[in-house]
Order: sequence, then structure tokens, then C-alpha cells
Amino acid sequence: MDIFTTFKIASSALQAQRIRLDTISSNIANVDTTSTPEGGPYKKKSVYFQSTPIPFADHLQNSMNKGLSGVKVAKILEDQSPPQRVYNPSHPDAGKDGY
Repeated sequence: MDIFTTFKIASSALQAQRIRLDTISSNIANVDTTSTPEGGPYKKKSVYFQSTPIPFADHLQNSMNKGLSGVKVAKILEDQSPPQRVYNPSHPDAGKDGY
């Protein structure tokens, strides 16, 4: 494996991790958001990774690279569990029952 293949694999992993960190940052920043433009409270997002093959041209340059792969974000999904209800009658989004 040459150094450029190593850099390609490492950079794909770093790009995927950057997206994951951005998603985690968004989750933390919106933990108390009770009203979104889509309606309802903010839903936590999770990032799922997937391996991605190294481009074929790189395999031709070095036949020792068999089985090597990089990383990419396969999908980002919203949490489908129901939102947590908190009793706070003074909150502007609270219903008549205080939740």
C-alpha cells in the first residue's frame, strides 16, 4: 500500500467523523428545542457509516490493496421514539395540562 492510498482512507474516515461531530453538535445545541419549523420538538439524529471501496484506478496501481476500503456516511436518521414529556406549566409551549 502506498502513502497516497493511506491518505485517501484516512481522509475518508476524517470526513465521515466530521459529519458525525456536526450531527452531535446539532443534537447538543437543540436538546431543549421544543418547536421546530417542521412542527414538534427537535428529534435527535444518528449517523451511520458504511465502508466504501477505494477507486478502481488505485487498485490497478498497487495490487496489494485488495480489500481496502474507506468510510462514508451511509445515512443520517432521526430518532423515532416519542418525545419526552416534561411538566412545566410556565413554558410557552405547554398545553393546558402543563406538559
